[in-house]
Amino acid sequence: MFKNPRKLVLWLGCVLFLIGGFLAWRAMHPPLSDQEQIDAQIEEIRTAVNHRSSGGAVKYLAKGFTYGGMSRSELKSNMGGLFLQWRHVELNVTGLHTQVQGDTAKSSGHFIFNTQSEEGSPVQSQRGDFTLHWEKRDGQWQIVQIDGGLNPGDVQP
Repeated sequence: MFKNPRKLVLWLGCVLFLIGGFLAWRAMHPPLSDQEQIDAQIEEIRTAVNHRSSGGAVKYLAKGFTYGGMSRSELKSNMGGLFLQWRHVELNVTGLHTQVQGDTAKSSGHFIFNTQSEEGSPVQSQRGDFTLHWEKRDGQWQIVQIDGGLNPGDVQP
């Protein structure tokens, strides 16, 4: 394969450099704890909603998940339709608290959901509380149930 020893040394040097770089990166970036994984997934969901990505918003819902009588795919489709109605969408999460117990977990907090149908129109703001129930399936944390909703009287047109 290598007739020239210099090419062999250069090739081996490149391989060792890549392996060393990966090992150094891995040492500086240890794996996330279960709580950190769940909190990161909630942030990914929030970012997906803010980018009006229904696929990203339902990414961590478990297979067989239902909410309000809708399946995961129906929820994704409905969210996509709603996102088309709004020019601006902003979801913020506050007071997030995650408790992990083995292969189950619960995250709770508050949300503020702001929407605007077109530039210059009034922003509609909705606030509420949520609880996400998680299960670790095949090494991945997935949402199996959502509780909570809007705070009564806290919808602002």
